[in-house]
Amino acid sequence: MIHIRLARASDWPLIQQFHQEQNLMQGTNTDLPKLFAPDGEFAHNIAMAFIVERDGQPVQSFYFELVPEVCFAGCDPQATAYARREIDRIAFGLRAMGYTGINCRVPIQLTEAIRGPLAHAGFDDLTGQFSDFFKDLRLPPVEENECHELNKRKF
Repeated sequence: MIHIRLARASDWPLIQQFHQEQNLMQGTNTDLPKLFAPDGEFAHNIAMAFIVERDGQPVQSFYFELVPEVCFAGCDPQATAYARREIDRIAFGLRAMGYTGINCRVPIQLTEAIRGPLAHAGFDDLTGQFSDFFKDLRLPPVEENECHELNKRKF
């Protein structure tokens, strides 16, 4: 029987072992972020971590990282260039906070235009090395007439 539970700080050595086994099996060398703060709570850059047990024995772990994603709002090329020059300073601050990377998702039609400036800022182009999957956690928009109907109800 499979069971999933929240990971505890005491699971850390086991999680490290699972991570090493996965790297060996896949031929990778991915980093494992610190999942727990000294007080035993999840580190501030970890939303949740879990242990998967089969018949009471831990067999795997998974976690949800809070990874910053850079998103621009606006089209001013000078502002974008200035931000690119400041990326090392920004990255230093994020690294000091415990983050292990910065995501930048680019619409496919803009990939060629943005590839050079992002490379200049130190971003690796991982196109072709990874598939990008996304689960949208936002609620669907509520239609205007649905809002009026909800407001009429007595709770």
